Amino acid sequence: MPALLLSLAFVAYLTLVGGGLLAACRWRGGILRTWLLAPAVGLAVVILGLMLLNQAGLPVRAFAWPLTLGLGLAAAGVLRWRRAVLPRRALAPFAAVVVASLLWTGWPQLRFGFNWLSYVNDDFVNYCLAADRFRDFGFWRAPQLAELAGTDLAQYYWFMHVPGLMRFGSEITLAWVSALTGLKALGIFMPVILGLGLVQLAAAGALVLHHGRWRRRAWLTMALLAASPLFMLGSLYQLIAQVGGLGLMLAATVVLTQRLPARRSGAIPAIVILSVLGAALCVTYPEVTAFAGLAGLVAAAFETVRQRRLPAARLTLFLYGVAGVMLLLRTNMLSYVFTIMLQLGSGFRSVDLSLSLFPYFLIPTGLANLFGLMPLAVNFPEPWTSVTIIAGGLALLAALAAGVREAWRGVPMALLLLVQFALALRLMTSGNDFGLYKLAMFLQPALAASLAGLILGLPRPRLSAPVALALGALAAAPTALHYTGVSQGDRAGGLTEAKSASALGTDAPLVPAGTRVLADVNNLVAAKLAAAELRGTDLRYLSRDYYQQIAPIEYERLGTTLVGLHPHFDALLSARPRLAERDARTTQTLRLFETTFRAPRLEYAPGAADTYLTLDPALGLFNKFRFPAPLEPQTFFRLLPAAEVRNHLVFVHSGRGNHYYLGDRNRIAIFQQEADPYTARQDFTGIGRFLLLRVERPDTELYVRLLATKTFMGPGHTAWSPEAKLLGVDAVRLALPGHGAVNRILGPVRPVTLGGAAYIALDLNELPVQFPYERGGLASLYNPQVPLDSRKLVAYARDISALGRDEVAALPRPARLGKFPDDLLFASGLEYAGIYEDGWVSPESEFILTGTPAGGVVRIRGFVPDLPGRPLGAGVLRVRAGERTYTVPAPVGGFDWLLPLPQAAATTHLRLSFSAQASLPDKDRRPIGASLNLVEVFPSLPTHTFDFGTAGGARLPARGIDQDGWLERGATIDLPPGGKRMLRLRLEFPDWSGLPEGRLTTVLQADVTAGGEGAVREHRLPAAQYSIVDLPVAASGEVGRLELRAAADFPLPAPDQRRRTARLVTMELQPAP
Repeated sequence: MPALLLSLAFVAYLTLVGGGLLAACRWRGGILRTWLLAPAVGLAVVILGLMLLNQAGLPVRAFAWPLTLGLGLAAAGVLRWRRAVLPRRALAPFAAVVVASLLWTGWPQLRFGFNWLSYVNDDFVNYCLAADRFRDFGFWRAPQLAELAGTDLAQYYWFMHVPGLMRFGSEITLAWVSALTGLKALGIFMPVILGLGLVQLAAAGALVLHHGRWRRRAWLTMALLAASPLFMLGSLYQLIAQVGGLGLMLAATVVLTQRLPARRSGAIPAIVILSVLGAALCVTYPEVTAFAGLAGLVAAAFETVRQRRLPAARLTLFLYGVAGVMLLLRTNMLSYVFTIMLQLGSGFRSVDLSLSLFPYFLIPTGLANLFGLMPLAVNFPEPWTSVTIIAGGLALLAALAAGVREAWRGVPMALLLLVQFALALRLMTSGNDFGLYKLAMFLQPALAASLAGLILGLPRPRLSAPVALALGALAAAPTALHYTGVSQGDRAGGLTEAKSASALGTDAPLVPAGTRVLADVNNLVAAKLAAAELRGTDLRYLSRDYYQQIAPIEYERLGTTLVGLHPHFDALLSARPRLAERDARTTQTLRLFETTFRAPRLEYAPGAADTYLTLDPALGLFNKFRFPAPLEPQTFFRLLPAAEVRNHLVFVHSGRGNHYYLGDRNRIAIFQQEADPYTARQDFTGIGRFLLLRVERPDTELYVRLLATKTFMGPGHTAWSPEAKLLGVDAVRLALPGHGAVNRILGPVRPVTLGGAAYIALDLNELPVQFPYERGGLASLYNPQVPLDSRKLVAYARDISALGRDEVAALPRPARLGKFPDDLLFASGLEYAGIYEDGWVSPESEFILTGTPAGGVVRIRGFVPDLPGRPLGAGVLRVRAGERTYTVPAPVGGFDWLLPLPQAAATTHLRLSFSAQASLPDKDRRPIGASLNLVEVFPSLPTHTFDFGTAGGARLPARGIDQDGWLERGATIDLPPGGKRMLRLRLEFPDWSGLPEGRLTTVLQADVTAGGEGAVREHRLPAAQYSIVDLPVAASGEVGRLELRAAADFPLPAPDQRRRTARLVTMELQPAP
């Protein structure tokens, strides 16, 4: 609750300050409209005040309270002096919408309070770190080398705002609230951005209220906007400059399109307000200044046509407003010009649509996304996807038609809608994915206003309007709840950049004084969170140089003459030398395994001791092996003293294997964690072809555990490359058979030492591919080649760990594999390859389980499916169990084989090969040989009775015996080693065979390795009764064999087309008395 109250207090204070300036200027726009406009005006005043004082060299914390009190008291005094009227009754419904919007978007704050970090995207942490710098330092204060090396990484944002000439309004606002509350910028970010969303909401109402009689329409616009999932997403996705900037842009449009008195002097209040709003907008979100300007110009053009003369007052407002903006911006005008130049240069760029990161509005489902009928990156099953596309398309056409009609009448929001939609068409035709994605959110206020007008035009609007609002809000509610639900961070992947950050909190553990922190964090956002939490501690990144260049330094594009006017031109010139010195002193470029990479120079400014900072093992890909699975995260960050580190793997960004952030899309090595479809108890990570791994405190020789899967990679990409290698001093081939998931201990391998550190690499030797995607219905109407997921992957990994020889020797090998998918997902000592998590086994597979004494048995149970039109059931299964190979039939149906293991072994190695294979039906298409239910190792036979007469019953390895026990003319059964035993066969010879009796020859070999014919016996099988055959079995330490021969056979009853000799019902193998 305190976090929500902070949002309300933030808006209330801005309203006070803005109301004071509007009253001081005697702005004439209507009492209600004045109060709706006041929050945006107050925001502009605060931003400009912060800018002036911080750029004068003062840290924000030095003047935050004096400025706040001064502005507040001055505003209160002006309001009292002007006797400003507060229309409580008129404002009440609008205030109710504001509060409802805050609760609808910000309800996760009730769970997390100031710890709610929402999606934790990269921009969020950048804004917070920059805010920390503004709070603690003057604007122009240059960073020191020690700070850039690791003691204060917030200083890198000097490069962003001084030589980088980037906007800073949002960051300085965060610094102000942080200084006032004494809370971290990370903690107050969400309350502030929610407050800025309310500012935008009120400004939208003010823009609609250009006619005093449009109160209902203004209220309905605000209500529709508050219910809009894309409007909410701007705050939830932490686009703070956009959220605040759109509020300022709407407010500026209010002033640019307001009714002006005929006398030019009457425009002075509007000029002052426009100057303040425009200047604040230029340093907060200059990208949208053109919308306000174009809307104002189009309004002036329509006014000229209607009045048949130039609107002198409006031209005065434009000219003097621009002059006022330039006067208030001063030096910052260069930043504005630079930003606009960059936007013009990249605003209409096209991208490779097959690699689009923001494809949402380039494809038909974007019409549904635009109105919140379907969440981004989520497809409903047909026909619902097509239904939502139609609904979104109709809503857009209706809004545009209303906009065209009202634009001619000079309605400001309609003019804004047409200006924005014209740009949307240009971005759509040029294939600009990111621009269109942003513009879809920019459009929300104008679309809400247009739809509000349509709704109020319905018959009996007092009844129909609330019903339409309720139906619209209900239609969008599932998407809105999806966005807010995901913002809690309980599930990895999608929009969530750092799972459990809100639940666990991101406070770093206490670091002893003088200790240097070596960060093994390959999640970009988490790495920057560490930078925010450990300011003042020497922090070095091992995985990647995340601050190699925080912002492009291209101020020369302004021209030598213009940029030379900058009062801190020397600071701009010093930027590149500072970075060059930092690179030379703190980093090194190395080459290994045919790739180059940057590594830290840890000899620079060493600490008294080193400690390692990592994420909780459950939140990363590497080094999970030593923890019991499944893992539940306990803390977000954890410290490991150097003495406790052994064979610790660190992913390294390299030329052949890039980090996911701004990497070559064809060479990404690891992506962010995402939810594992097979379990809610752990996550996995998409990986590419090549992973360079740094090994901290390595053994001379080590092993690598690879727990990974290719199950999801689609047809033709579920098998592992036979050329995949583990690289070190020597290369070790992975030799992973089959398709699907693996858990293998690879090695041994000796790491290569280079530049003071040890390295190995994993080369899967396969080009990464995108997921196969198919869109049906209206979703395939245009741009069908654009995927929703543009990543290129080789596989998914659940864990990659390094182990010492002693750890491998001590692996707890299980005796049983039977619980799918858990036994595979959470495997430790169980090694496997060639099986899918749901138990389908590929044509080739391999397993390593616990060992057995001599005379042990391995049980393999499963079934071969009857897939119409597929060749399963006609082949055989070859099982290599230790030193023995068994070949057994693999017909359609269940199987339960008990395979003898005559030799003792420390581990049981099994390799299964199905001679017939097929693909699963429909869209699955994974190649399979069978489905596996159980693999279990026993020290001796688990049963002495074998049910051959029941399909799927447990039996010893046999050939020539059907699943229901019918015998071919020649059949064999392998017998396990053991002492003296008695073998009893129970056989059936039917009376409908046409023969009075059957004759059966048995040949028994107690040891198949000894050679010879074995003991031969003849047996009569009377018709219409069960026959018992008893055979003594001599003691043997090897596998024996029983052969069953018959001279004649007979046809089984129709429609069965088999010819058989008799039916083996059961077999018993009991110790001899």
